[in-house]
Amino acid sequence: MSKIICLETSGKDCSVALAQAQRIIVRQSQSIAQSHSASINIMLQAILQQSQSHWNEIAAIAVSIGPGSYTGLRVGLSTAKGVAYALKIPIVGINTLRIIARAAQQKAPNNTIYLPMIDARRMEVFCAAYTTKIQEIMSPKAYILHENSFAELREKWTDICICGSGAEKAKNFLTDPKFSFQSATEYYLDALAELAFEAYSQQQFLDLAYATPFYLKAFGEQTAASKY
Repeated sequence: MSKIICLETSGKDCSVALAQAQRIIVRQSQSIAQSHSASINIMLQAILQQSQSHWNEIAAIAVSIGPGSYTGLRVGLSTAKGVAYALKIPIVGINTLRIIARAAQQKAPNNTIYLPMIDARRMEVFCAAYTTKIQEIMSPKAYILHENSFAELREKWTDICICGSGAEKAKNFLTDPKFSFQSATEYYLDALAELAFEAYSQQQFLDLAYATPFYLKAFGEQTAASKY
C-alpha cells in the first residue's frame, strides 16, 4: 500500500509525517522559529525509523505549497524536490488554505462555509473560502481586514467558520454571529495527508524542475482592500 511523506512548513511549525491510506502513521513537529532548514531532514529520518519504513516504500512526497511564510515555503518545497529527485517519485503540492479549511472541517463539521486565514503583516491576511466539500468559492487573495469584510459572503451563507492563524486577528473586526473562529492546527497534517492522497490518485503532480511556492504576493508588495 502506498506511503506518502507529508511536509507542512508554511508557518512557525515545521511538521513532517508519513501517511498510508490517507491516515498518518507517524508524525513529528517542532515550533522553533527559523529552524525549519536545520530540522526537517533530521525529522524525515526520524519518522522513517519510528515507522520502520524504508525510502523505497515511499510513493510520493506532499508539501504545503503556500501561501505562508516565504522562508518556510522555500524550505518545504526544496526539501520535497530533493527527496523526489533522489527517489524518482512525484511531488504533490497542496494549497495551504485548502489544508486549513479541511482541518477546520474535521474539527467543526457543521459549518456551511470555511474561510481559512493566514496571518500576514498588520491587518492583512491571506484568505480564501470553501464549501463543506472543500470546493473553492472565493479564490486565494491577500486581504486587509475591516468592519465590513466579507459582506457578500455574509449575505449568502450562515455558519461561516474562520480558521487558521488569522482567526484571532479577524475577531477584532468580525462580530456578526454568523462567524465562528478556530485554529484547528492539530489537524493540519491529517488534512494534508487526506488531500495529498486525493491528488495522488488523480495524478496531480508538480513539475520537479519548475515548481515554485505559491507566495500569493511578492515580498513587500502592498495590497489594496478586497471588494469582499
